[in-house]
Amino acid sequence: MAEFKRNFAGSKMNKDMDERLTAEGEYKDALNVQVSTSESGEIGALETMLGNTKLSTNIVPDGSKVVTSITDGENDTIYYLVKGPRPRTIPYTHKNYIISYNVSTGVFKYVFVDIIKVADKITAKNDTHISISTHHDAIRKHMLVQKAGGAALAYPRNVLNTFVAGSNTFVDSTDIALNSTADLSVGDSIQFVPYQGSCLELDDNTTKGGQVRITGINIVDDLLFYTDNIHEPKKINLYRSLKGTGGTKREFPGDGDHDRFHTRIYAELGGVNQIIHESYNPENIEPEYATKENCLVIRRNPEFAPIIKASTVRADRLNSDGDGNPVETTLETDPSIAFNDDGTPNTGAAEVTFNTAVDFRPGDFILFKSQLSDSPQTDVVDYDMRAVVEAPNDGLDSYATGDSLAVTFNINILAVNEQDISSADLNWYVALEQSEPLFEFKFPRFGFRYKYIDGEYSCFSPWSQPAFLPGEFDMLPKKGYNLGMSNRIRSLKVENYFSDGENRPSDVVEVDILYKEDGKPTVYKVKTIKPSDGAPLWESSGWYETTRGSLEITSELIHAVVESNQTLRPWDNVPRKALAQEVTANRIVYGNYLQNYNLQSRDTSVSQTGADGEAVDSTITPEIILSLASSDSNIVISNDFYAEGEPNPGKSVKSMRTYQVGVVYVDEFGRQTPVLADKKKGSIKVLKESAPKFNQLCAQLVSKPPHWAKYFKFFLKETSNEYYNFAMDRWYNAEDGNVWISVASADRNKIDEETFLILKKQHDTSLPVIPNNSGDNPTARYKVIAVENEAPQFIKITRKTLGYVTQNAAKDKFGNSDEGYPLEDYNFFTVDSNSLNDTFGTGDQPTWLQASSSPKDLQIRFYQGSNRSEWYDVGVITEYPDGFTKFTLSGTKPKFGADIGFAGGSWGNRIAGLKFEIVFREYEDKPEFDGRFFVKILKDQTLITHVLNQGNENLMVTGAKALKYLKTYKDFNVLAGGAGYNISQDGIVVTRHDDYFNNGIDALVMSGGYEFGAGGSNAANFNNNNVSQDPDNPVNYEWGSNALYGAQMTTNADEAAANDPNFLDFAFNPGVLWATLWTEIAGGPIPTSQLCSNDVKYNVRGKAKEFWEWFCGQANDYREPPLFIDDAWAYDWRGYTEDNTTEDTVYTNGSGAGDDFIANAFKPVWYDHPDANDINKPMSNLGGNANVSTVLSPGEGWPGMSDFDHNMMQFKLWEAGDGIFQNGSTGIKNRRIDISIAGHLKSGSGGDDNDALIGKSLTATPGSYLENVYDFMNRLSVPGQQFRFKDDPNETVYEVEKARYQYGISNYHTNADTAADDKPNKRSKWSFYCKQNFNLNSFDPRRIRHDGTEETVIELLEPSTSENGDFISDNPAIWETEPKESVDVDLYFELGNAYPVEYALRNNEIFFPVGIHNRCRVTLESATDTTTTSWNTAIEAGGDIYVQQVNSENNEFGAINAANNDRKVVLIHKNGSAPSLTTTANTIVKIETPYGGAVTVKVSSSQAGTNFFLMNQDIHNNKFYLPWFNCYSFGNGVESNRIRDDYNQPFLDKGAKASTTLDEPYTEERRGSGMIHSGIYNSTSGVNNLNQFIQAEPITKDLNPDYGTIQKLYTDETNTTVLCQDKCLGMLTNKNALFNADGDSNVANSKNVLGSITPYSGDYGISNNPESFARDKYRSYFTDLQRNAVIRLSKDGVTNISEIGLKDYFTDRFAYADQNVYGSYDERKRTYNLTLPTQILTASKDAVLFDSTTISFSEKAKGWISFYSYVPENAISINNQYYTFKDGEIWQQHSDSGVRNKFYDVQYNSHVELVFNDQPGSVKSFQTINYEGSQSRVSKFDNMTTDGITYYSDGEFYNLNEKTGWYVESMHTDLQGGSARDFVNKEGKWFSVIKGEQFVLDEKGKATKLSDLDGNYLLDTSEFSVQGIGYASPSTDNTDDSSVEFTVNFQDSSTSNSGTNWD
Repeated sequence: MAEFKRNFAGSKMNKDMDERLTAEGEYKDALNVQVSTSESGEIGALETMLGNTKLSTNIVPDGSKVVTSITDGENDTIYYLVKGPRPRTIPYTHKNYIISYNVSTGVFKYVFVDIIKVADKITAKNDTHISISTHHDAIRKHMLVQKAGGAALAYPRNVLNTFVAGSNTFVDSTDIALNSTADLSVGDSIQFVPYQGSCLELDDNTTKGGQVRITGINIVDDLLFYTDNIHEPKKINLYRSLKGTGGTKREFPGDGDHDRFHTRIYAELGGVNQIIHESYNPENIEPEYATKENCLVIRRNPEFAPIIKASTVRADRLNSDGDGNPVETTLETDPSIAFNDDGTPNTGAAEVTFNTAVDFRPGDFILFKSQLSDSPQTDVVDYDMRAVVEAPNDGLDSYATGDSLAVTFNINILAVNEQDISSADLNWYVALEQSEPLFEFKFPRFGFRYKYIDGEYSCFSPWSQPAFLPGEFDMLPKKGYNLGMSNRIRSLKVENYFSDGENRPSDVVEVDILYKEDGKPTVYKVKTIKPSDGAPLWESSGWYETTRGSLEITSELIHAVVESNQTLRPWDNVPRKALAQEVTANRIVYGNYLQNYNLQSRDTSVSQTGADGEAVDSTITPEIILSLASSDSNIVISNDFYAEGEPNPGKSVKSMRTYQVGVVYVDEFGRQTPVLADKKKGSIKVLKESAPKFNQLCAQLVSKPPHWAKYFKFFLKETSNEYYNFAMDRWYNAEDGNVWISVASADRNKIDEETFLILKKQHDTSLPVIPNNSGDNPTARYKVIAVENEAPQFIKITRKTLGYVTQNAAKDKFGNSDEGYPLEDYNFFTVDSNSLNDTFGTGDQPTWLQASSSPKDLQIRFYQGSNRSEWYDVGVITEYPDGFTKFTLSGTKPKFGADIGFAGGSWGNRIAGLKFEIVFREYEDKPEFDGRFFVKILKDQTLITHVLNQGNENLMVTGAKALKYLKTYKDFNVLAGGAGYNISQDGIVVTRHDDYFNNGIDALVMSGGYEFGAGGSNAANFNNNNVSQDPDNPVNYEWGSNALYGAQMTTNADEAAANDPNFLDFAFNPGVLWATLWTEIAGGPIPTSQLCSNDVKYNVRGKAKEFWEWFCGQANDYREPPLFIDDAWAYDWRGYTEDNTTEDTVYTNGSGAGDDFIANAFKPVWYDHPDANDINKPMSNLGGNANVSTVLSPGEGWPGMSDFDHNMMQFKLWEAGDGIFQNGSTGIKNRRIDISIAGHLKSGSGGDDNDALIGKSLTATPGSYLENVYDFMNRLSVPGQQFRFKDDPNETVYEVEKARYQYGISNYHTNADTAADDKPNKRSKWSFYCKQNFNLNSFDPRRIRHDGTEETVIELLEPSTSENGDFISDNPAIWETEPKESVDVDLYFELGNAYPVEYALRNNEIFFPVGIHNRCRVTLESATDTTTTSWNTAIEAGGDIYVQQVNSENNEFGAINAANNDRKVVLIHKNGSAPSLTTTANTIVKIETPYGGAVTVKVSSSQAGTNFFLMNQDIHNNKFYLPWFNCYSFGNGVESNRIRDDYNQPFLDKGAKASTTLDEPYTEERRGSGMIHSGIYNSTSGVNNLNQFIQAEPITKDLNPDYGTIQKLYTDETNTTVLCQDKCLGMLTNKNALFNADGDSNVANSKNVLGSITPYSGDYGISNNPESFARDKYRSYFTDLQRNAVIRLSKDGVTNISEIGLKDYFTDRFAYADQNVYGSYDERKRTYNLTLPTQILTASKDAVLFDSTTISFSEKAKGWISFYSYVPENAISINNQYYTFKDGEIWQQHSDSGVRNKFYDVQYNSHVELVFNDQPGSVKSFQTINYEGSQSRVSKFDNMTTDGITYYSDGEFYNLNEKTGWYVESMHTDLQGGSARDFVNKEGKWFSVIKGEQFVLDEKGKATKLSDLDGNYLLDTSEFSVQGIGYASPSTDNTDDSSVEFTVNFQDSSTSNSGTNWD
């Protein structure tokens, strides 16, 4: 008989193949069986599964879930992360866990207990204490308290400051202390939650299917890393966490023995294993609990710089406040202490009493410098006397320890410099002899960094400002450098590198103090501070006197270099989220990560959701207002301390630069945005005017902050290159009219011919050169014309005087009336030959020929007194027979210039005493040329003013013009005896009563004393012939005499008219005054009603016009319009200024016509000028009273036009104090002089008529007569121009400070028809303000007639070289080189600390470090009068106000104010007293911080009579005074940034940290195809850089995005496999592939960690299911749901293993790609297990498409062997054992040998569907079935009892007892169905008989047996022999429901029969 056999060697499921084609050994389906490998290791058996055993009991609460697990094979330990359940019934505690299980010892440990929430009810309340019912041990300090049920937090945005839970013991306590119990009541349900949230963050990270998913996990030594693509990547130190968990007390270490306490921070510090305690706790017992930031890969960086405390005195001379005591003083002695009475030096004991108290101590050496020989300087180098201090002599019991000073001392004089001083030296400067300064030639900066407990280092803190204390300005060419720019620090401390526990991460165990120098990139480690160092190095305990670290720097020897890449690490770009994670090359690699942020604000009123779910509004565009604060005193930019009385050059922002400020936002862990710049408002140009000041930039953000930002920083861009300062030595005139300056050769490299020079300080003074005193070159900027390393030949010329000829009394030595006198524009002159012969000799060899072979070697000049002409070259000397010798000029100046003007200007005006000098020129190399180079620059008025004029007494006239004087109005006085006139205190107020005209006008007289009308008793005769030309003399004053319009005034008009037809009667209405004459129109008489009652009727028609036409020179077209000192009235002062294109309307004096012209002409316009000397302000801007509203009009106290018999007339004539008259011109007053010119008619033949108009332009047509006038006035208008009056016998020199030009003034009223020809009507006026007042008592240029008929001369002056051609100064001019043009690199530099967006407990010490009161000075920025008065009063009483502390109402430092969440800022005077202040709400307070700069804060509510104010916490939009500077300002215009201002020396960096802007908008970025890696980890060397993600290094790699996003990374040996959604790739690590031309590759080492990428063949990836990944050695398995595939990746490449028999199954199963499929590898069975979730039909949640299951793939079977009923949460293998997790508990698989198929305490059956398809083409009849294997099922026999007799239905006896085992549930072919009875064991085999039954096949081909009505199966009677292909399906039937299929348990067999069908 034929027998078909099947065994299970290599068998597997095949659900794809047709039954007829299924290979031998394959089967259709299997459940809970294992094939091919048995426990005994033999092959060919099919077994049921051993059950699993629960290893953990009551470790975690019910309902927990294991999120992920990982093995530590070295320690035989499994670590698994458990998400605890979320309880709902109060009281409860919600926890998450990390648990360890040691598979060798079987011990469980709580590695980390994360208490997320505690809920309870308040059972009692007493003050700030409450009691709750239970769960006390779970509560810890700094948890937030909130009412349960979603109520708002009791303390928004803040945490509890003090929270003590019980007694810190294992015993429950009910008493809990809060900082406030506001809004809490007994019975309230409350919740305690950590302020940072969950540490492990295993909650709220659900993804698809509600399944939590850790997507990457690794262990590196004791460090556990994991990521979930939702939260920050995590890092947990497993060992330390274990030691910080459990324990008998909170403050004691634990061993993971219980979960009652939240995990604390454990460390081994100083050899002691301990829980870290809160250092600021007085009892020091409260432990530091782990917070989220302790569990992150990213480590927080310090947000603040250390505070630098520096002094120029030694550390032992600091007082208790830390300020330097004075160690310098002065001494006055008489007689001198340096010499004895006999004149010998005194070298013995002496007692001295200094002028000021000083800190000298016994044994100090002190140095004396005579103030007669040298001015005081701080650092005495060359002293005159040296002494040692014996003792103070002030009656002090003990000498100063720093706080007490003395005046009188006993000293012992050791040495006296008797060579340089004498007994006449009585005044001394005395200073302590100190040690050499620290960092003398460096700009050192200090910073710090944290070292964390796991060995990570933070990024650097912000760097301090340079620790640099310059000295007073000391820059001389002979010294070669600026001594003031050397560092004078002798005491230096680095402080406040700690902050309190809220500001500093609690797991910081060391602090490195760092040092760097500006100009060098290297960073050094000064010292590592450890807790064992104690205070003051480490922070000390205490509440208010707590120190935050203090390190004294005593040496420059700093050698420990920090890794260079740390300077490129401003922050760590640790991904915010990452999907893939792996450890490769000892580094953490993340793939598919999220970086950056969206710039969206925190405005929650906008319905819009950000990436993290917060409500946000639109994208932020930063808006920054940048301003400049300047002060004449030093601005506190940082906390530098100088000894009392020391000079303090100020830190400042460099002038002549443009600054752009941007903002950088920082998240809570230190990540930063690029610079966000406001290109519109965020820039400022600092002008040169600010050079002598101390400048500070102020920034204020107007825009909102991003919602995620916790801090922000300011960054600054300034792109200029280097610049240099240098001192000039001498100057020399150049041959081309420019100037050579000599400079020390040490400065040669600072200058080339491409350089521009800027003059910063005047020569020979300490005055700055700024635009308002720099003339026509406002910035004093000069292009270098030439540079010579040797002295140019021209300046080597030495002039040797050969002799001179002096003009005699007859004035006939030079020239004659026809020619030969030295005049401007002449090219020769003649000299009396006899005089020449007398001086130089006669014959063929006069002196000049003896000295030179040619006249061209000769030069001549003329001079008289201090007046000197320039030198002129002699071309030809010709002697004439008439007795004169002619000298013809040549060279560069072939004609005399204006400098000869002092000689008289004409033969008729020639002067006596004029001297003519002849010199011989020769070239000489002078010693002054040695060590110098020479720079040629333009000679202009600015240079003349600030360099050539300074310290130079040699001035020459370079131009001169005649000046006339016009005064056409009267000054009024009220003389004694007058009636009806009143005098006010602030000026002359004339009041006219009704009887004014009846009483006459005798009371109104001119200040000159002449009569204004007839009949006054005090009248003086105007026509007084006693002319002294003294305008200040009240009687001697002359208007004119017999000159045109110089009319005499008499008391009789008729008589005067008869004698002089041009007489003008001035005896009329004083309301008209003289203004009537000078402003009368040419058209009609004055109406009779407006004349005086004396009936004088005189027609003054046209007189004003006639005068101006005469004065302007109408009679002579070729006459140059005269300049005149302008004190003349005008009809209309409206005109134009050179800086204004519109009319200046305030100058209006009248605009009416006809009958109104008198009143309009004399409207008394007056004004209150804010600055009498400021003429740059247009009159329209002169202040509140400076407007036309003060003009009196008819009906407003002014007499009516038709009636002078009533009303009162009152008008103000001038302002008291400033002396400003109502007239538009002042003539000469104080330091002002007005000089004008009136228009002339024609310019002469060929001239342009337009030249006659004085217009807007200050230039005239070349060749016109106006050209000379304008050229002269332009020169005079240049600030710095010097001038004098020729007639001044004292030759007083005045210097112009500023000038203002106005044109278009109307002299009189003109008819419109004739306006075009009325050119004399227009006047142009220059108002000059000089640096000094005019000395009119000595000489008054107005002492000439006031009608323009006489004149004086004004001369322009310029310096000339001295006789030896040079000069030198001990205070030379300082020049600055303009930086070469630089490329606008968008590079910004950090400006100090990070500022918090909101002031809170965690960041309070950024503003107010503990224990630094008296450093944070508080002033008012903006306040009400009440507040200002209160604060000023307090400051006057107690001195400056400082911050004492910031606290809450119960004085807990840093706590909130319970009422309104604002901070209480407690204030104190420096003397320790408390101020009493009234501060109103919205006051803006400025607080200077010791970190540098200042910040303004807003007062939130009003307080009266308190020593504090409440500060609003929101500070983002406050004004910040930025703590940044880039130069030191010496107050004299010099700004220096370089050591000693020496070439190539270190200079101030713009900043120590740089950033930039982005061209593209900054947004959140998901780099799905990117990878990024950390720094290296090396446990052997103690290096842990796993937190360092330095963007400046090549740490990223991007893949082709066509591959899809990265889902999984894993390391295989030394390389890394990258699994993307759509591709599998191999990546070399620490090496690259070098490809040959043929395409082959070679591997080479590379610095790049992430090397070359090679795709694997096959278009498969891992889709979105990294959780499906599992690996076994070199094989890895995963799913590709998008392609319905399960993939194996091995050395042979990518294989789709789902196609091995289950393709159709996985196609159906993976139809829904959005599901979690979990993969694990069973090392015990060598199978890949894939757990699939339940799938529910989307349309109907109750319709289950697929149940959850686990399916197993075996490499040995080369296929899928079975489904399994167990569905774990997680699974893992270790030590050849397989462990799974369910409900938070761990189970060991294949461990329960007693019960098969029992998983998680649930019993399951096994099932297998077999196929017998031998000879499929033949029809077969199956009669029996047998198998070799274990026990078959034995069904209990059927029996029936009748009449007490039992009948056995089967006639067998083996089945008396029921057994479980194998059985056949059904079997069928395509033709027939059948069944088999229970198997019977016969000779080692199990046999059964097959019987045919009727059946039908369902749609899946499954046979269903048919039965009769009684349930009996119907035998198939059509054919008893079963034909066809055999099909067996072991199963169990169920008589109750035959449609329900179930599986049977297999009992293990005790024997194995190889080769049998069944085992």
